[in-house]
Amino acid sequence: MTSPQVGGGQAAAAVHGGQQWNPAIQSPTLVTPPFLAPVGVEVVPVPGKGLGVIARAPFRAGDVIETCPMLLVADVPPDPFQASARQGGERFDDLEDYYFAWTDGRVALALGLGGLYNHSHHPNARNIKHYDAARMTIEAVRDIQPGQEITISYHVVWFDPLD
Repeated sequence: MTSPQVGGGQAAAAVHGGQQWNPAIQSPTLVTPPFLAPVGVEVVPVPGKGLGVIARAPFRAGDVIETCPMLLVADVPPDPFQASARQGGERFDDLEDYYFAWTDGRVALALGLGGLYNHSHHPNARNIKHYDAARMTIEAVRDIQPGQEITISYHVVWFDPLD
C-alpha cells in the first residue's frame, strides 16, 4: 500500500493506541482521489440551522461533491463530551454536533466541509464512510442546482429538523 505525500513530503499520521496510523491509505474500493477538496460549493449561514453548504455550481446525481479525510479519536467513552461534562470538564456543545460514529467505538471528525452538511429527511446528497481508508465521501443522490443547500441524512437526529 502507498500513501499520498502531504506537507513537504510527510505522510499525514494520527496516533491510535500509542502507535502511528496513516489515515491516507490508498484503498482499491475507492474510485475517487484520496482527498477531493470541494469545488462549486460555499459555506454560508442557513436560517435556523447555523452554517450550511450551498451549491454554487450544478451537481448531477452520482457526482462526488467532496472526499473528506477523517480525524479518528480512539478509546473514547460512548459519548465523550457528555462524560466530560459529568466529570466537571468543559462541555463541548458545539463540537459534539460535528463528530461521526466510526468503528470499534471510535468517533471521527470530518476535515474539510464534512461536518457542515446539514440534515434533511429528504437529502440531496449522502455520506459514504470508507472505514478502511479513514475517509468520507459526499455524493449527490439527485441533481442539485446552484443556490440549493446540500444536505445529508444523519439517520438518528437529536433535534427537531426543519423539514
